[in-house]
Amino acid sequence: MADSEAEKRGVEVRYRSKWPEYARQIDSMAILPAALGQFERMAHYAIANKGRYIEVENASGFPWPAVAVAHKRESDAQDAQGNPLFTSYLGNGQPLNRVTTIEPVGRGPFSSFLEGAIDALRLDKITELSLRGQSRRYCSGKRP
Repeated sequence: MADSEAEKRGVEVRYRSKWPEYARQIDSMAILPAALGQFERMAHYAIANKGRYIEVENASGFPWPAVAVAHKRESDAQDAQGNPLFTSYLGNGQPLNRVTTIEPVGRGPFSSFLEGAIDALRLDKITELSLRGQSRRYCSGKRP
């Protein structure tokens, strides 16, 4: 049964079965010249906050650049100088000091960005084996 057929029937599609398709898509990607500035801003954002994201990587096994991208996607909260605030839940961008009311509902409150990020990544079952292991093999040329 093809993945799209399985999805229509409500059958869970495993990441592992999708990896070859994702690898082909990644191989064919290129940054469009019009989007280069956006990518550069994201890279500067991630590098400027690398220390915070490495804490999450060390605790979860999830690569710090991907944590940065997820954080940027889920929270655009910034101080007056444009620096990101680490006051929102990585899983949905809601405040860390409250129980979440949108998907995933009922998470928190959390005492820190690190605590909430670890919860979100574990809740999604994103682990060294499922994502980082695959991406590292892909990036090193050792595709599954």
